Amino acid sequence: MKKKFLNALISLSLATAICLLASCSSSENDNSAASVQEVESSEVSIVSTTDESAVSTSEELTKENEVDKKIRNYFSEQLFSNEFSNFKTALMYGISAEGALVRGYYHDNDLKLIKIKAYGETGRWFLNFYLIDSETIFVVDDEQEYSTAIALAEPEDIYVKKECTKAYVILEGKEYEYDSNKMVLVDESEASLKELFDKVVSFLNSDDFVDDPTCW
Repeated sequence: MKKKFLNALISLSLATAICLLASCSSSENDNSAASVQEVESSEVSIVSTTDESAVSTSEELTKENEVDKKIRNYFSEQLFSNEFSNFKTALMYGISAEGALVRGYYHDNDLKLIKIKAYGETGRWFLNFYLIDSETIFVVDDEQEYSTAIALAEPEDIYVKKECTKAYVILEGKEYEYDSNKMVLVDESEASLKELFDKVVSFLNSDDFVDDPTCW
């Protein structure tokens, strides 16, 4: 089920054609030579703008195709978490109010996947960071909201009221929301996944890290 879910998240349906529309108009002018010059100038401006737009769009499509290919190759060639060669786990503070469980999965001593289970007063948060390559990280973000705050009810009376799952790509240090067919750059003021990723990697590699598989 996990494999089908992730494949659904990463599937793309990229557009195969780009339509660019440009229009210009000119008003009557007493000086016909001046009018011709203005029209020619406008046409040059439109062609230039259109060419730049086409190049920019083409570059974006190429980037999305490359990222999609990388992600698909990762999941086709890389095994899932229960088949990685080894992992290490610990409780990490500073991510959420109730603490977070962090587990790093390795293949041939290279970090390939980070899983985070974070818990708060009003919900829980599951994050998977798939390390596609040195510049590309695919992220699945699953946020679950409780029916009420945990301090206001007995555990058996609390249930998940709302769930939201999103996919992201961290590419060359920039964060993109990844929907079914394109990447949308996340505003720097709202981007937080790269900072969290770096923080967790630093924690996994720190001398203070104590592996505790039982806490998972």
